[in-house]
Amino acid sequence: MSLQVVQNIDDQLNTWQTLHTDIQAGKEVYAPQPSNAKKRAGTSTGRFLKKLRKRDGSGVPSHERFCEPSSDEHCDLDEVQSGSVRGLPLTAATITAKISELQERKVTAQNSKSNLQDQLDRLRSQRDGLRQERADTDSDILARCILARNDYSREAIQQDYAAGIREIDEELAAQEDEANFNPGVELRDYDEIARNFPHCVKLTENGRMARSRKVLNEASRVVTSLTLSLLAEDNDQHLTTGRKIKEEHTIEELLDSLNLVIVQMGKDAIEGINQEMSDSIFDKYESAVSSAVRQAMPTVQKWAMPVNKPDRPGGGYYYGEYKAICRRNGKYSNLHGDHEWNEELLEPMLRIIRPAWERTFSRRVPEILNCFSLGAIQALTEFHQQIHNRAQELGRRMEGLTRLGVQLEIWQEIFKNHATELKAAIKECQKNENREFVPVICATLATTYQDCASQQGAGCFKRMKDIMHTSIDRKRRTMFQSSANEVKGRLEIITRRQGKVLQDKLKVAMQGIRHDYTTVFGTLEGKSIEAPNPDSTIRDEVKTIFDEYEVIFRRLAEDSKGQDGTDEVAVGLTVAALQEDLNDGMEIDALQSEVLTANHYTIPEGQSPTDEMRIDGPAAASVLPFKNQATSEVRPKKEQG
Repeated sequence: MSLQVVQNIDDQLNTWQTLHTDIQAGKEVYAPQPSNAKKRAGTSTGRFLKKLRKRDGSGVPSHERFCEPSSDEHCDLDEVQSGSVRGLPLTAATITAKISELQERKVTAQNSKSNLQDQLDRLRSQRDGLRQERADTDSDILARCILARNDYSREAIQQDYAAGIREIDEELAAQEDEANFNPGVELRDYDEIARNFPHCVKLTENGRMARSRKVLNEASRVVTSLTLSLLAEDNDQHLTTGRKIKEEHTIEELLDSLNLVIVQMGKDAIEGINQEMSDSIFDKYESAVSSAVRQAMPTVQKWAMPVNKPDRPGGGYYYGEYKAICRRNGKYSNLHGDHEWNEELLEPMLRIIRPAWERTFSRRVPEILNCFSLGAIQALTEFHQQIHNRAQELGRRMEGLTRLGVQLEIWQEIFKNHATELKAAIKECQKNENREFVPVICATLATTYQDCASQQGAGCFKRMKDIMHTSIDRKRRTMFQSSANEVKGRLEIITRRQGKVLQDKLKVAMQGIRHDYTTVFGTLEGKSIEAPNPDSTIRDEVKTIFDEYEVIFRRLAEDSKGQDGTDEVAVGLTVAALQEDLNDGMEIDALQSEVLTANHYTIPEGQSPTDEMRIDGPAAASVLPFKNQATSEVRPKKEQG
């Protein structure tokens, strides 16, 4: 409302300022009329004339009696009724006074608007606070409900578990010596059994530990790469320039060869999965489809049989049941059980496919991916051994190579993790695709179900059965094959998609491996042979960050190895804080860019420094304490405040 008032005052102020400008120019000006002045003037004039007629009672129009005609004066009713009478001309003093009045009103309105805005902001803040308080209360209530439910369920499960053990003991005791069996004598302490029943929280423990390790491993990977950058210097001064160039080319060739081998291993793994699906699953499609086609009509005839009251699953449906199933596209549940016509039609086909499906995705796919990870680890280990042997032959300093040995263990765990993640992804996808056989049958028979459900009148039940029989007899030779082909296409899409994911991860991994080894040994493209030492300020900044997290890494690594007495909450909070620092406070990208720039490294255009280091890492046990650059001794823990 205040905003509209201020706007109206601004409009009036502009009008009066225009009048002030005109009067300063010598023009004659009049007070502005409201936009609806003409309407109001006409209305008021009409009322005034009516009053005059009523007052004198004559039929003579009032304006003819009080307006005397003369040569120098004329009363024009149209002028009165049109509202064109504007009053006396305005003076400069009147306009100035009006402008001052409007300015004061504007200031007052603006102050009122500001006060209202402040009140509105306070109310909004209170509203947000109340909303947050309500959300916190709801969360607290939910947490309390969950705790109460868990406490109740835990106790009930413990008691049921102990009771089950007791029943088994009593049954065995009665079988062994029925004559002397006494149910009143407890064979063991069942209360103790109930108390020692394992807690359900253990079910999610491995997942939580894996997620925490993943964050720690990512941090370890970045920190070690930064350490290698700090250690990068020309330690091959005893070699000639030609020898240095030759060695750098040799390292590049070994890296290229390793990249080709690992990428090809990834492609072979995906191709092996496709071949296994073809040999074990798709090759059985023909016999599976034929079996379903043969048994489709006996199944439909069983639905149309008279109701078998003693054995309802044996065949037959009442009219209401038959129609209810058709109205629900072949799926209906009642007191007599679940009726799944689409699944019944598919059962002969799935009976043949199911064992091969289970064997492929539960055993063969994991074996193929395990072979991939082992092959990649072996190739990486052989590559590192070649680098190690050449470094010893050339008499190079071993400090950087020692740290590369630590990174080797991390990269080995990375390849294992890639295989594990791919196994989990394929396992989850195949569960979903295993359910896609039925929807194709349901969609194919959708019109058949609708036609059956729409039948009415005399003989409708028989017509429903005839429609179902004729339709399935006509469609059975194609709908089962369509169902099989649909799932086959979906599985092929899954392997293509997961193959692309694996190749992307391998590309990132090889970028990181290339970065680590060329950081230590250098390349002509990325590092000047006579590069100066890194800027001391950058070194000090990175070392400070290392010092802050060294104790954390060491403690978490020890906890991960032992896994006894680990404070899971503290570890989780530490991991969360570390992840936040990696994302925000530490500014890894910018920091590493400075380190690499100081060492005369080149970062490819459009690529972040940590793009080479984004990993899904190894176990936290792989995180080793950082060592002092000069002495290679483990630095003592910092004093904690």
